[in-house]
Amino acid sequence: MRILFRDVRLVDASCDTIGCLLVDGGLIEALLPEGTDPLSVGAERTVASPRGSVLLPAFVELHAHFRDPGFPEKETLESGSLAAAAGGYGTVVCMANTKPVLDDPALARDLADRARERGLIDLFPALSLTRGMEGRDPGHLEALRGAGGGADLPIRADLPVRILSEDGRDVADDAVFLKALRLLPLRLRRRRRGHRARHRPGGGGEVPPPHRPRLHRSRPGRGAQGQGGWAGRHLRS
Repeated sequence: MRILFRDVRLVDASCDTIGCLLVDGGLIEALLPEGTDPLSVGAERTVASPRGSVLLPAFVELHAHFRDPGFPEKETLESGSLAAAAGGYGTVVCMANTKPVLDDPALARDLADRARERGLIDLFPALSLTRGMEGRDPGHLEALRGAGGGADLPIRADLPVRILSEDGRDVADDAVFLKALRLLPLRLRRRRRGHRARHRPGGGGEVPPPHRPRLHRSRPGRGAQGQGGWAGRHLRS
């Protein structure tokens, strides 16, 4: 069915204007000028938007608790997806503090597949940074690497995992955190952003500044929290 939303505020990354939105079969076909005649675009239904109405792309939630699997008395995949869709959220990242913990890419893929079957939202389960969210063993992250297992390769294309999180918990120490970073399908950067390069004598090219693969000491009891700045300077996808 072709539906025309008339004279509504349209907002996205490229525009903020009053106009009309033509939808055909559930897909956006065109953004049209204010006052567009429904007959001129073959609209089968017209929605006259109340004053002050806004149409914009669905929101993205980067931290949600669906509690699935393991805690249906708190939330289920279906109830969480319905709540997200009702609130205008089309993409959701759900945390790994489930039972069992989402530390296996296969568990994350199963959850995302079940969400896809319901067709309400795009779900990206977060994988725990350490096995069982116990803060000590990140070895399961090797399963995220693409064919060949090299650290320079992208994340496996068949996995819905885009975020890792301990959901507020600390890892045991900086060494565990650094090991996790090295296991991810990312490349460590040896040069800090914006550094002043030194040059080899005789014009042999620049020499990166000394690199110390050691995290700053954390405050007692804080584990590896606060190391995001370090990671951001030394990693790139």
